[in-house]
Amino acid sequence: MRCSALCPAVMLASALVLSCDQPNLSEPNNTLSPSLRTEQNPDGPGAFAIHVPEASLLIVDGDPAPGLTVLVGATFAEHLHFCETGEPPFPMDRLLVFRPDGSVMTRVQGAQVPLLVWQTTIPTIDPGAEICDPAFLALPRLEGTAQFLEKDTDVFVSGNRTDSYSEKIVGQVSSDAGERFRFLGKAHALVLRNGELRFTFNLSLRPIGQ
Repeated sequence: MRCSALCPAVMLASALVLSCDQPNLSEPNNTLSPSLRTEQNPDGPGAFAIHVPEASLLIVDGDPAPGLTVLVGATFAEHLHFCETGEPPFPMDRLLVFRPDGSVMTRVQGAQVPLLVWQTTIPTIDPGAEICDPAFLALPRLEGTAQFLEKDTDVFVSGNRTDSYSEKIVGQVSSDAGERFRFLGKAHALVLRNGELRFTFNLSLRPIGQ
């Protein structure tokens, strides 16, 4: 399991450590895909891209309204397996593009991946432990599927360009009683070359048919 890079009022891109499995971006294997030419580096080795499996994603919204905890990419059974073994599912695909200037672009996609939503929030000090706490696991939850897309134009914020990070989750979930909800999650962060940071974050859960 890995953590969302954005949380309300706090940027958790590197501070939130959860037993999160993150891809190793520092030592790519450039034999995995052909080099991609770039206008900025026409005579050099060019950029190159690789695809790697991506783990399930935890998102926590500490705002009391709506106050949601969201797990993208794992069924409840798979989440219980993670809590027992520390082994998350890898249902999504991550594209990594390594540019000649040393910067890295990434995109994560998941189509019809499992979606779990709890209508409560958890502390973000140690969310990996909180989401596996027996008391939390016993709470009512909503289950369904979602489309997931995450993009980061400059993962390590090289300063060579404006870094834009975004997450979007669109899905439907239902309760044990048959109530259905539309879920929408959006996050966007912009790091300008002068170091200025701008970000927005929003999770919403709306009943269907009301």
